[in-house]
Amino acid sequence: MKGSKRLLSALIVFILSIMLLGTLQTAYAAEQPVLSASGGGSWAHRGVIKLTEPIGFRRANEPVEVVFSSTEVKPQGEDIRITDSSSTETPCQVSVDSPGTYKVTFFAQAEPNAVSTYYLYYGNPNAQQPDYGIMKSIVDNQAKTWQTDGVFIQWGGLAGYCKTVSNVLTTLKFDTNGDGIPTNDYDCLTDEHCWDWFYGFIGSSSSQASPGSLGSSVARLVQSGPIFSEIAIGSARISSYKGQKWVLANSFAQNMVVYCRDYQYIKVGSRSEAFIPNNGSGDIDSYQLIYDSWTVNPQYLALRNPVNKQVIGGIGVDIDRWYAVTKTSAAWERIISFENSSNRPDAKIYWYADTSNNYDGISNLSKQVLNLLQVEMLIDNTPPVTSISTTPPTPSGQNGWYKTQPIAILSADETATIYFKLDSTETATYQSPITIPEGRHKLSYYSIDALGNTETQKTATFNVDITPPVTPSLLDPLNDSTLKTTSPILYWDSTDSVSGISHYEPYIDGTLAIPNLSSAATSIMMSDLAQGEHTWSIRAYDVAGNYSDSVTHAFTIDTAPPTTVLTASPDLPDGNSGWYKSLPIITLTSSEQSSTTYYKFDMGEHQSYQSPVTISEGIHTLSFYSTDAAGNKEPEQSRQFKVDSSGSQLEVNILPQRPNNYYIIGEPITFSCTATDSISALSTPIVTLDGALIAENETRIFNKPGTHTLAIAAQDNAGNITTQTQTFTVGYNFAWLRPVKRPGDPVDASYTACYSSTVPINFAVFDSAGLFITDKTVRVVVSDNQNTAVFGYGKTKQLIRINQCDEKYLLNITPKSYPWMKPGGTYSVSVYAGGRGDALIGRVALSLR
Repeated sequence: MKGSKRLLSALIVFILSIMLLGTLQTAYAAEQPVLSASGGGSWAHRGVIKLTEPIGFRRANEPVEVVFSSTEVKPQGEDIRITDSSSTETPCQVSVDSPGTYKVTFFAQAEPNAVSTYYLYYGNPNAQQPDYGIMKSIVDNQAKTWQTDGVFIQWGGLAGYCKTVSNVLTTLKFDTNGDGIPTNDYDCLTDEHCWDWFYGFIGSSSSQASPGSLGSSVARLVQSGPIFSEIAIGSARISSYKGQKWVLANSFAQNMVVYCRDYQYIKVGSRSEAFIPNNGSGDIDSYQLIYDSWTVNPQYLALRNPVNKQVIGGIGVDIDRWYAVTKTSAAWERIISFENSSNRPDAKIYWYADTSNNYDGISNLSKQVLNLLQVEMLIDNTPPVTSISTTPPTPSGQNGWYKTQPIAILSADETATIYFKLDSTETATYQSPITIPEGRHKLSYYSIDALGNTETQKTATFNVDITPPVTPSLLDPLNDSTLKTTSPILYWDSTDSVSGISHYEPYIDGTLAIPNLSSAATSIMMSDLAQGEHTWSIRAYDVAGNYSDSVTHAFTIDTAPPTTVLTASPDLPDGNSGWYKSLPIITLTSSEQSSTTYYKFDMGEHQSYQSPVTISEGIHTLSFYSTDAAGNKEPEQSRQFKVDSSGSQLEVNILPQRPNNYYIIGEPITFSCTATDSISALSTPIVTLDGALIAENETRIFNKPGTHTLAIAAQDNAGNITTQTQTFTVGYNFAWLRPVKRPGDPVDASYTACYSSTVPINFAVFDSAGLFITDKTVRVVVSDNQNTAVFGYGKTKQLIRINQCDEKYLLNITPKSYPWMKPGGTYSVSVYAGGRGDALIGRVALSLR
């Protein structure tokens, strides 16, 4: 390339622009953040800007531009503010495209594959222009320079050979060292410390002529603010963004030419870096085409200077053709060109430079500009509409009450936050269906959409009663009670703390007796119930239709008194004249099992009958009656009982009284007998002596020995016969005579004799007058309780002889004549007299030695 060839480098700034057709007038009623320069007012409207990161790349300080129209904004947009999702104010730059239409630019942050939310506030007449600061932006048309905080540009150098530094050449410098003075940095186009000759250009004339005619063009400062500064040169626009390592040229942007031997490396998009040899200086028109986008567009085109560690390059958007060339010999030119943009009004070129000595920066920038944040501005000035649905859809109970716990589901007709509160509780954010508790409740709800449009609060009322009434308490009659009326009054009690009692239904014997009984009733009289057993219960209904059943009580209606039956054992008097000779046992039986029987004797107190009663002796009146569980009492009954079971009281006396009732022949004996009966009284008693009747208090004299029986028999009026006997003996005065007796022998008790000799048994008997008595009926009995020897009256020595002269009875016994008599034995010797029915008149113990 020779002479007048110029390189036009078009710097186009990336701005994502969304034109909102119509007016964004959002009635903003949500809580407002604290915004700068408020002027004491508040913002009436809010818009929502949603930024979606599409490629998994973290975006930092990426400029975003939105355009909207509104009649609610101050003329210069002084009341426009931007905040992030945490309500932190974000500086923005506002320009007026046309009356009522505003372009707002701000730096945004976005996480990979995430949605970031920003809010645009406006509509505050009191708001003043916020002080976010302004980028330095100086245009010098005489020196053909433009300088900002981060970039220095010169324009107007004509094509051709030039070796003098006094000429103003096209220059592009970035503040890569961060000192705020970009003129101190390398010229990305020429690297002036080593250039020999140069030509290059950016932009074009207003007539789209050759860039070489820009030498006399006048630059115009379009705007400068806290986000970016922009100038216009001809039809080209160049923007510098605060803190960025690139400028943006748009509209008819064309070539960039680098003339420097030190830019020795080139990289095209994802291709590997290529080395460019230095072939020395010289104007040799021999070029090598390194890349041509006729084949495919790269992500970026860049050159690297290993000396100053600087990478410079460009990214073309909506450019017809990109290419990179270099001289093959005797020259140091390297060319990056973006051409044929004349028919592409949206063409943009990002010119980039930094001292990273690598391509990461321009690579990341290319990812951003070729995969822009997806921006959505929500246009909505209509509040959402919240609908409510319930499960069940209508009250499941009666009278507008829910018997099952309703579940309220809130939904808005657009994406919005739904708020609700139940009664006077705190307002909460709706997250899931709301279960309405028991009781009367008011559910208030409304929605606020993403733009802050607030719906007018709505309300819904719920009457919920899922709990049946308190189980009715049956107060009277109690279970298993007995009533003595056919028209009993039923008493009960029940409550319901939610909807209240609606009505009652009493049931008799399992059948509804009265429907829809008033809730005020807690008793009811039932008429003309039949005698016998019945049941009753109560069903309580609440207003919602829930009901609960009481327990069932049983009762018996009994209006007839019981009948008591008396049973006696023996059943009839077993004596004479209506008298009982045995104690009667009385059993009282009621006709009703559950009744109580009472009884009393004579004038005594009534007592409860528990078991059979034995009637004592005497004449008694037994009174009795029964009372059933209903209180029915039968008339008192009575019955007389005459009881004499003990017989008469007898007394027998023999006078005079003698020891052992032993009387002497010839002695007068008087017999005294008495009989009494204190209960049924006596008939005449009978007195007998040895079976023959005698008179009371009769005296007798007996002239012979014998045993006699005195008896008395008496019968009372009940028929009891009582007898008593008394036995007595009539005998002699008896005396043992020597040699029967030996000195020292007990009197009339015993004596001792020799076994081997004859034993004399001598005795005497006398009557009451002391006269010796001869009684030939006398007998002597010797016995050892097993063997007996009996001796009677006779003339021999072995018999009893009577010696009247000596007044004695004589008997000789030879013990050896009797085998059962032995020496050392003791034997009983008894003397009897009187013949038949004789009497024992003497006894002694005989010991043999």
